[in-house]
Amino acid sequence: YALLKEMMLFLEPEQHARVRRLVVKAFTPKSIEAVRPITQEYADRLLDDLGDRREMDVVTEFAYELPLRVIAHLLGVPEADFPTIERYAFDFARGSEPSTSPGSSASTGARSSRVAADISSLPDRPAPARGPGPAPGRHPG
Repeated sequence: YALLKEMMLFLEPEQHARVRRLVVKAFTPKSIEAVRPITQEYADRLLDDLGDRREMDVVTEFAYELPLRVIAHLLGVPEADFPTIERYAFDFARGSEPSTSPGSSASTGARSSRVAADISSLPDRPAPARGPGPAPGRHPG
């Protein structure tokens, strides 16, 4: 619950407006267009990973993976760390879900708190300078 109440969606109106003014700059048409090439690259790779398969779970194998990879890329996360980021995202999301199971609320809350602590303890690394395409030495997927 502690992390949930700090999410933008649940902030007090004044705090929400302040954060929104900062975040909205990342979602201008020009900003979104700049991300199109890397988004397309990751989308193509996810589809290529299907190989000869004729079926896929669109939600878990594409709709979940695509934004996760694009956001991690934009944040400068090395692709080798994508599985860790995926695990963090999954645990964090589960920590904000309501549950009626006995003990599950404490368990998911502890998990999301652990994720937040892990992320906070990561060393600060300067973001690599790059354009909208894959960073040098990295290959999407």
